[in-house]
Amino acid sequence: MPSATAVLSITWALGIFLRLSAARRRDVRRRGLVRRVGMLLNPIQSGHPTAYCKLNQEVPIMRLWFNVEAELQQDFRLTRRAMQGLQRLLQREQDHGWGSQLEVLIYVYWLAHGLSYRVVSSVFGVPKATVHRVVHRVAQLIWKNLKLAIRFPLPEA
Repeated sequence: MPSATAVLSITWALGIFLRLSAARRRDVRRRGLVRRVGMLLNPIQSGHPTAYCKLNQEVPIMRLWFNVEAELQQDFRLTRRAMQGLQRLLQREQDHGWGSQLEVLIYVYWLAHGLSYRVVSSVFGVPKATVHRVVHRVAQLIWKNLKLAIRFPLPEA
């Protein structure tokens, strides 16, 4: 059986630990609240929404896309005209995220090269999880719009 002094010391230490951990939880909640309030006030003060997905135009593949003179056939296996047509077909209204243009570029690049999400994420400078979501989202959009682009011949009667 532990002595009374040991029990008192353990009780004292446990009390201090619980008090410190409660204070830490309060601080974490308070910081989160301040961050959320700041995110809400920032668009009001600046007059435009906060951009949380910044496109890095210095990535070589993006420089290729923004250079209208450059040929895309080698990197995307599609001409610029075909790529723009695909982007028009898959365009949707959105006010946040990476944008449908970048999503189509990521999807076509992934499809053209058969690369892993990790490699595509490093090529475009976006997170690997984003590449995964983009690939699946664009594939779903293509599936939904398949009948607009591809028409099979009707059987002759």
